[in-house]
Amino acid sequence: WAETLAVDSDEDASDAHKDLTLVLADLPLRQREAIEHTRLMGLSISETAERIGQTEASVKVNIHRGLKTLMAKWGAKA
Repeated sequence: WAETLAVDSDEDASDAHKDLTLVLADLPLRQREAIEHTRLMGLSISETAERIGQTEASVKVNIHRGLKTLMAKWGAKA
């Protein structure tokens, strides 16, 4: 999902970052943290689990649920 974002300038990048922050704010904390750490910060599942205090299985579930929620809410608008 986040991989599909493309921007043409620094201003567009700033706007996209603000939009993404607002979209992610709709998610429960555990889902948001899992997505931010793996998709935006580029950490592995195991690194993310250690940093946010979840099991690897929980991180995977929270990523799946968070992305599913985002696609249901925003996928049609993309």
